[in-house]
Amino acid sequence: MAKVTDDFFSNGIRDYSVMVTEDTNETKLWLGPAAFVNRDCEANASIYSVGGAANVKGNKIFLCFPYHSNIDG
Repeated sequence: MAKVTDDFFSNGIRDYSVMVTEDTNETKLWLGPAAFVNRDCEANASIYSVGGAANVKGNKIFLCFPYHSNIDG
């Protein structure tokens, strides 16, 4: 995620890859393929950083597993 200042954003413009972190309350801009994870008007997941990192290359499949036992599907 790229850290940016709040004046970079305008309502309805460039807001498709914006996230506010819960721990530091910083606005961040998602770049690259990760910007499309759970991209929905009614998002049904949260993304947490666990300290690890991996390079995900194009045309590769990666799986996301439920993080709570109460999640359906």
